[in-house]
Amino acid sequence: MTLTFQKEVGERMIAPIQTKQRCRLSVMCQLWCDVYYKFTIPGKAFVPKPDVDVAVVTLFPLKTPPLVDLPFKMVEKVVRTIFNTRQKYCYKSAEKLFPENVREQLRSKLFMLSNVNPTIRPYQITNEEFVQLCYAYKIIGQEFPEILDYNYRAPKNLADANICL
Repeated sequence: MTLTFQKEVGERMIAPIQTKQRCRLSVMCQLWCDVYYKFTIPGKAFVPKPDVDVAVVTLFPLKTPPLVDLPFKMVEKVVRTIFNTRQKYCYKSAEKLFPENVREQLRSKLFMLSNVNPTIRPYQITNEEFVQLCYAYKIIGQEFPEILDYNYRAPKNLADANICL
């Protein structure tokens, strides 16, 4: 399908690793689709003229199974949480996937199972490494099912899960 977006959004959708445009949108689009930036339509081509240019982007859903065969909600949670602190090392934001009382242990386990370097920044993580992180999170979730519903932004009385290692 071919769609139009604000130019900056289109650039983020196709952003490769190591670029400043790389974000959660880049990873989520690229995990399920081949994304192609076709061309730019200048804002002056429209009436009334918008303040931004328009990107024409084509998305081809992957015919083979997508890179990740997990529920969208789980993948989105992991990617969103890791990109939450974009300029810091990814282990700092990944720890928020887990309740405080087990945060350090499960964060270490997440990176050990995924074989991803915890001291890189989120925009440096490849799509394949994000897939590995998601599968590692799933494994931890099978061992401790209550973490799958954990939300560090929830009120403290709801967010605190009693997980014992």
